[in-house]
Amino acid sequence: MRCQLRHASLALALALAVLVAGPAVVAQSKGKLVKECDRILQRHVAFGFRGTVLIADRGKPVFVRGYGLADERSGRKNAEHTLFEVASLTKQFTAAAILHLEQDGKLAVTDSIAKHLPGVPKHSEAITIHHLLAHTSGVPPTNTEGRGRNLERAVVVYLGDGPKIPLGEKWDYWNGGYALLAGIVEQASGMSFADYCRKKLFLPTGMKDSGFNGDRKLDARRAAFFEGRTAIDHPYGAYEWQYRGMGGAVTTVGDLLRWHTALLDDTVLGSAAREKLFHPHAPRMAHGRDYAYGWYVGKAPDGSSMAWHGGDVRGFHCQFRRYPERDACVAVLANSSGDPIATIAAHLESLLFGKRPRSKLPPVVAPAKKKALKQLVGRYRAEGGATFELRLWSDGLWLDCDDTGLARILTGNPQVAKASFAVMPIGKGEYVAWNPWRQLEFEFQTKRRKVVAVKIGNAAYSRVK
Repeated sequence: MRCQLRHASLALALALAVLVAGPAVVAQSKGKLVKECDRILQRHVAFGFRGTVLIADRGKPVFVRGYGLADERSGRKNAEHTLFEVASLTKQFTAAAILHLEQDGKLAVTDSIAKHLPGVPKHSEAITIHHLLAHTSGVPPTNTEGRGRNLERAVVVYLGDGPKIPLGEKWDYWNGGYALLAGIVEQASGMSFADYCRKKLFLPTGMKDSGFNGDRKLDARRAAFFEGRTAIDHPYGAYEWQYRGMGGAVTTVGDLLRWHTALLDDTVLGSAAREKLFHPHAPRMAHGRDYAYGWYVGKAPDGSSMAWHGGDVRGFHCQFRRYPERDACVAVLANSSGDPIATIAAHLESLLFGKRPRSKLPPVVAPAKKKALKQLVGRYRAEGGATFELRLWSDGLWLDCDDTGLARILTGNPQVAKASFAVMPIGKGEYVAWNPWRQLEFEFQTKRRKVVAVKIGNAAYSRVK
């Protein structure tokens, strides 16, 4: 009864705050926080961010606001109830499902995975459920080819030649391990992974808006859209072993707040299970963070404990941060093209704790006339023949590049396959693309009052006539 009242109170707090504040949930005593959060987010919006943001403090939502379009086809805007896919944020649900099964006596995290999965080769029989949860199985993270509906075949392919380093010796983030954990959930429970999470995790916490890719029970009219798919559509064709357990959850910022609240008491996991969920299990990593089960763990700005995780998949990016001692959380869910979501979350975290943001903010965008912007629109070619296109977008320009080599040069990221980002005016004749690691200047060159090329960094690109 206590848990039910707590979640009912949370729903009432969200509803009342929306009635009072309109599109944003604003506590009067948090006016300065709200103003600063919106100011910083508007700076990010100018460079392409779109999504929904929530900040809760002392158990109550103090800021909930949508930015940009949820669906550019219809013009529908992002809002509190917009559905987003959360990619690797799904891992925390997978870990919680495993621990829920353990407290029900269906398994133990010390069990060999061979006890619960079909087809485990002898070379991998020493791997335990714990090793998969903590990313310390020693199996290379490049083992990513497990797929399809046949679990035994996926197990064999994911495990490959087995661990390459001693068990538990090194943390190495491996998506495949969480697909195997989803398989264990199914084998131990006799239910599909999605059904188990819905019945044992989502429904008890009041997460009525949450589900997984392909879930027809979710309201498609509230799903965010980007890069040719909605949050409910499959990014990899179907919700099978190539993605199950490691990603695919669909949710809202309000449901993430409900999840945060449930993890403060015994709603889904008892105290022993919650201790395991957030205990640092992996060897110490860089930047003062550790890995627990499906969560990174470390210290908040005030020295208290925090836990967080992010997620990135085609069209959707997110970050969720919890501060249990303060009963606070920050959720940033986006339908966008690779915005610095972790940086946005860090900015909001700093404001929540009364600190100044530690990393650089996007520059302030300066007004530019449409006529001047139209003169810059067009296709530009590198010396080797690869091209990118600049088109009108918002109060500036948008760059699209499908050539992998050129995209990696433009973004400075050796792992991307294409580039897509805003190029905005910051002064008369000054245009930049921005991310937390660098500010890329665009210097347009004219001849007889016509734009003929653009210099980006040390490279020049001629305009295609």
